[in-house]
Amino acid sequence: MGWTKEQLEKQGHTVICPIIPDAWKASYEEWKTHLDTLPIDENTILAGWSAGGYVLLRWLKETGKYVRKVILIAPSSECYLEGIRREALPLEHEFYSEKITPSLTSQFQKQMTILVSNDDKEILRSVAFYKETLGAEVIQLENLGHFSFLMPQL
Repeated sequence: MGWTKEQLEKQGHTVICPIIPDAWKASYEEWKTHLDTLPIDENTILAGWSAGGYVLLRWLKETGKYVRKVILIAPSSECYLEGIRREALPLEHEFYSEKITPSLTSQFQKQMTILVSNDDKEILRSVAFYKETLGAEVIQLENLGHFSFLMPQL
């Protein structure tokens, strides 16, 4: 968020990065409240990390808005609830209640891109789902985990 925002702004892009407190356990409605206030149109490139990736897709489906491109970084999906070694947080079943369908691609001018690390095993199921359902281009990087602030410095 910080470094990426700074680098994009140096290139002349306008970057808006809403801060969702405790994003990994926030309700969809909390996310939606922020997105509804943003000036998103057909020239917008949306980027979402983890649960934020799913939120962007759900929000686009619900609003019917068109955007230039969607980029997802280590995105989660309803497949995430199928994780064998984890228990769902209380709001997750509601959060992932909207099914993502192939028709959503008509709202993107360009093919969706996903960045994922080869060692983020739970997220790889979601990536396979998005590739199959939305025809996403997948860029797989090596050993970067979930691209969080906890990842090792390169």
